[in-house]
Amino acid sequence: MSMTNRDIYSSALVHLGTLASNTVCEDYEERAPYIIANFCNMSKAIDEKIRKNDGIESAPSFSGVYMFLEANFPLCEKMIAPAVFYLAAMLVIDEDPELSDKLYERYCDLMCEISMSLTYQNGKITQKYFAD
Repeated sequence: MSMTNRDIYSSALVHLGTLASNTVCEDYEERAPYIIANFCNMSKAIDEKIRKNDGIESAPSFSGVYMFLEANFPLCEKMIAPAVFYLAAMLVIDEDPELSDKLYERYCDLMCEISMSLTYQNGKITQKYFAD
């Protein structure tokens, strides 16, 4: 299932329950590409773990600064819901801090669920000795 960044943005607006004025929507649409890019950049490491865990090919490269809304969402499908809640929370952070906090809490819960669902992967243990 391939989603675009615009799909993420549209879903975020649904969670905001906004039938906002054109001015507000223009502001949201202007900020959304930066917020989505920030989310993807922050979530890159967990996306890599999911892909390794689920045997999915690596994510395409992307800008951590700006993502066109018409471009495909670069992270795996499991990261869509957290992206929606993160974007919604960041869009209203200044105008409705209470709603933003609730949406951000849901984003955090989803990220925690995803992290907890990943299977443990063996790795090398590094021995380090500290001098007193």
